[in-house]
Amino acid sequence: MAMGGCEWLRVALVWHRYGTAPNPAAGHNQVMSPQRLPVPRAGRVFSRLRVLSSQTVPMDGGFLGVICRCLCGQPVLVSLSDLWHGRRQSCGCLHSDNGRQTIARARAARAQKRAADPAASHWCGSCGAGFTSTASLGRHYQRQHRKRMAG
Repeated sequence: MAMGGCEWLRVALVWHRYGTAPNPAAGHNQVMSPQRLPVPRAGRVFSRLRVLSSQTVPMDGGFLGVICRCLCGQPVLVSLSDLWHGRRQSCGCLHSDNGRQTIARARAARAQKRAADPAASHWCGSCGAGFTSTASLGRHYQRQHRKRMAG
């Protein structure tokens, strides 16, 4: 007997939460047991996270986690699922570093544009184009950026 969509989802949630199959005496269909994610050995590195202990720690929602240390030195509790599937790569410092790199690249590109056009004294804040007068900058802004901002 095949399970409907809602019944299958309910069974999957029971397995995920409690790690056991539904009770066949209660009328549930028997299907394959869920696959468990392996616990990584201590010392294994996932992106910026190094596993400190191969013992699992219960987390909220019935998940299992392991304690890791980020490259920056911060200890982090990460679920096995997030670790194995690459959804968690650091304690949060990777996001900060990527933001800093993006800002640095934008500043370098802006400086390069300004060095290429030394006659310009006014700069568009949206696209970085250079102009010799405020009137030409105003016309550029009205033509190029007003449409994008309105719609």
